[in-house]
Amino acid sequence: MKPPTLTDVARDYIEKSIFKGELQPGDQIKEGKIAEALDISRPPIREAFKLLEAEGLIARRPRRGVFVAETTHQDVWEIYTLKAELYTFSINLSFHQLTAEDISRMGAVVAEMENCAAADQPDVFLYQELNTRFHDVHMKAAGHQRLKQIIQMMHNQIQHFSFSNLSNKTYLQKSLAYHRRIFEAFHKGDLESAVKYSREHVLMGLQKINIASADEQDRKIA
Repeated sequence: MKPPTLTDVARDYIEKSIFKGELQPGDQIKEGKIAEALDISRPPIREAFKLLEAEGLIARRPRRGVFVAETTHQDVWEIYTLKAELYTFSINLSFHQLTAEDISRMGAVVAEMENCAAADQPDVFLYQELNTRFHDVHMKAAGHQRLKQIIQMMHNQIQHFSFSNLSNKTYLQKSLAYHRRIFEAFHKGDLESAVKYSREHVLMGLQKINIASADEQDRKIA
């Protein structure tokens, strides 16, 4: 594995700041502050901006600068519902292509997820990385590179919501339970259950966001 470039470092720093909520939708991202925080020059930061803009995480505003992309309720609904369908597509494509080794790998990732979730303060970024590794197994077996790229792009656009959801230990345990069920369905050769639990798992995230949004609106009214 090649060492990360300065552009990689800047991109990772900005991504994590967005995902953790340190940079909120609509916030301006200033080159100077990032350069100072990372002790690097500005050109790699500009390259990172280009990559993040292509993923839909940031937006340029003429003569104003670079800002964290704002995500509407419609955007969130579209991404989560489309992601649920694309996971279903991936599972259907891959189900009969998965080897015993592939399924064993999924089980090993679930075991790592269990260890992560059992910590007093779970590392949410690690859990999200393990989630990606888990689903990468069936997406790789599906043999559809564009599918994987599209899902990853959509996931990045809502990862700050995912980070917030998974920071709640009750939600984290529910997510873990779904991954166990999905793995067990693959292990038993139960395609119908694998699709069912995968859809429920993705749409659970949307439901959590909708509940949080409704609670926030009620607080504003009160």
